[in-house]
Amino acid sequence: MSAYTALAEFAEVWSDSAVLIDIGGALNCREADTLADLLRAAGHGGAAALLIAAHAYDDDEGDAHYRPLCQAEALSGTGTRLCDEPLDEHGNCPRAGRHVDTLAPL
Repeated sequence: MSAYTALAEFAEVWSDSAVLIDIGGALNCREADTLADLLRAAGHGGAAALLIAAHAYDDDEGDAHYRPLCQAEALSGTGTRLCDEPLDEHGNCPRAGRHVDTLAPL
């Protein structure tokens, strides 16, 4: 098997959204970045973005990928989307509808 074929097969197997969500939080930042780079190089940019989002969801403050929960959703008790935008004057998130949802399939 050629290196190209092996990379394509690896990326196809590891770009499954359920797998990425399951493993994202278990990886350290370097592992997540390296796997995301490999997925991007193999043409799976969406999978790479989902991996980083799933990883960031479990990152702690101060970690490279840490993003706080959306304030609006944290207040409502949902908190499944990652966002660092402050709330507007009405208590709404200005990015509503454009969050990275770590639970959304590709």
